[in-house]
Amino acid sequence: MTVLSEFRILGSWCKGEARFYEGSAVPPELDSCIALVRKTTAPPRSQDVANLRDLVKKYEQCQGRKNDAPDRVLRMQKIAGGGTLTDLMFDDFDLDSLGGMVYDLRVGTEAYISSGKNTIRLGQEAGKKDIVTIRPGDFAIIMTLEYVALPPDLMGFISVRMRYKRQGLVNISGFHVDPGFHGRIMFAVYNAGPKNLALRYKDRVFMMLFANVEDGLPTPGGPNMGQTSIPADVISDLSGPSVSPRSLDERLSRLEQIFYIVAIPTVITVVGVVIAFLLGMR
Repeated sequence: MTVLSEFRILGSWCKGEARFYEGSAVPPELDSCIALVRKTTAPPRSQDVANLRDLVKKYEQCQGRKNDAPDRVLRMQKIAGGGTLTDLMFDDFDLDSLGGMVYDLRVGTEAYISSGKNTIRLGQEAGKKDIVTIRPGDFAIIMTLEYVALPPDLMGFISVRMRYKRQGLVNISGFHVDPGFHGRIMFAVYNAGPKNLALRYKDRVFMMLFANVEDGLPTPGGPNMGQTSIPADVISDLSGPSVSPRSLDERLSRLEQIFYIVAIPTVITVVGVVIAFLLGMR
């Protein structure tokens, strides 16, 4: 098993991106990217990586912001589901999210907090929130912005970026993505820190590495294939009040307040009655 370098990730993505143009001409900017990847037979140098990034940037600038994201996802599902995928494919790929061997996955348009009742829609459109807040002791489900399709010979390894780990965000959803998987990555996380954690739409919270799998594996099935939103059964499994040291401390504080409000006046009243009774017996 070999972890892919930045050059190999970009090269695989370029060839996967070309699959979107089946039946039509590949843009010359993307064709230049693929040509550079193919002619770089020796281990790539840092200059090769820089050159490839420059070519990819030109391709992205040429394409601009794509408005056919749902159509791209449908095409990815068809290619990956048909068993013909040989390279990495992304929807909403971001060159700035790739550094070294790691691609940073961003917070997507849907989240769920265990102490809430409904899913939270994130985005910059009117009527949507821009930030989701995870309180201490809360579990949360976060869907990534990126829709990813892995070929049968690639496995993904996922984690939380150190910046968020230091604040107490813990990944509890597992640590790998199966070869042949396609869909948005669903992260289950827990806030083990002492403060509220605010995650903004498109924040680079998670990360993913890619590794070759020898001999490849058959494309897996399973309920998470092709997922684009949080399943209802996941929400029902997590719904309900959380139990954490902070929530327990809050409950104890409320009990103390109730004790001082109710118990102490009662004790004073009882003592007064006893004293009056004793004085009356004289």
